[in-house]
Parts: sequence; structure tokens; C-alpha cells
Amino acid sequence: MQAAGEARRAYAEGLGFSGTIVVSQLGIVVSETLQASGLDMAKANRQAGIAAGI
Repeated sequence: MQAAGEARRAYAEGLGFSGTIVVSQLGIVVSETLQASGLDMAKANRQAGIAAGI
């Protein structure tokens, strides 16, 4: 969760194409990990910052 937050902050400051891809992939990994721990997809996506449009 901390890594996803840091990635969102970096994204907000502006990243190149490759950086944007890395941030997106990190969000997906965080979301899938949260889902594996029992959260439903919508909640996991929100917590990972995916719903906010990383």
C-alpha cells in the first residue's frame, strides 16, 4: 500500500511513458495481492489507486 501511494505521488509529478507503465503494473500487483487476502475487486482496486486512475 505504501509503495502504491508513493507511485501515485510520483505519477502526479509527471513520469515518462515507461514510468507510467511501471506505476500501472504496481497498482495491479497491489490490487491482486489485496484480492488474494480476501478483499473484493472493487475495494482492492480503490485501495490500490486503480479506481482513482493512477
